[in-house]
Amino acid sequence: MATFEHYKQTFTTTWRDLAGTQYKTMLPEFVDKDNKRGEIAYLDSAGPGADITDTDLKTKKTRKSYEADASKTLEKWNAIHTPHNEINKEKTAISPRLLEWGHTFDEDEDILELIDPTNKTISQGMRTFMKAKDTMIINGISAASVNRVTSASADSTDLQAISLPASQTIDTGQHDIVLLSDLRKICERFEDAYVDEKKFVLINPIVKTILIDNNDKIHDTDFVDRHSYFHEGKLPQIYGLHFIVHPLMPTDKLYAWSKDAIVWNQFKAFESTISKVPEIREGTQAYIREKADCKRVDDLKVVHMTITTA
Repeated sequence: MATFEHYKQTFTTTWRDLAGTQYKTMLPEFVDKDNKRGEIAYLDSAGPGADITDTDLKTKKTRKSYEADASKTLEKWNAIHTPHNEINKEKTAISPRLLEWGHTFDEDEDILELIDPTNKTISQGMRTFMKAKDTMIINGISAASVNRVTSASADSTDLQAISLPASQTIDTGQHDIVLLSDLRKICERFEDAYVDEKKFVLINPIVKTILIDNNDKIHDTDFVDRHSYFHEGKLPQIYGLHFIVHPLMPTDKLYAWSKDAIVWNQFKAFESTISKVPEIREGTQAYIREKADCKRVDDLKVVHMTITTA
């Protein structure tokens, strides 16, 4: 029994090591993280609020001017007080989703195979698991709407379906290609919202090729500061946009965001275990799981671009 306990510990170590290798998920480092608990949680955010009060100093109302006024009203009384400029506070609802992978090994299979990180079954399981995590994050970035408690809600749990504003969804200017002018449109949306944080753009490998093939300036050494981009087929930072190429992305979309606009909430941390199962002739069951989800919390820091077709 002690030997099997040792195998269980080694198995956990194997999964932890695999999670830090080429099987590591690509996207969590580019989004914010939280670890709220419960069957439903709320991610706090604040958007633009009321403009500041701008008053000519000569017309500023004071207690003295109010007392000297023969016609006192509530409006004049309020005018001598410090203004209250409301901030649009919102809470985005998020609920845990269970990511899990399991595999049952026959009793005749060598248990040492289960704790070997080169085992094809184990390594493929980690690939599948990490793919699911990246998919969850892409779904969070690309969501057409999210459920939030807003100023329009009746109470603190009354959820409203909030769609991504039309201003944050744009199309490419020409059919079937992406030009630098399209990327400038993405930048304009961020600039209009005063977003000066680092910005990422998620694209499919095919879209990367389209960008390279249709924009000669990308190959210009005055535009690109490192020759490695030519030799390795990478995309440089363009107009302050950092490109992430991901095979799970649709071939007709570009998604842009700043890190604090998207939150990956881990409700329960990644776990891995192996267990002997008497009911299947003392076979060994490998199991990994994690409870999490991903949501957009700030609409003005996300842009969806569609590549138009003829």
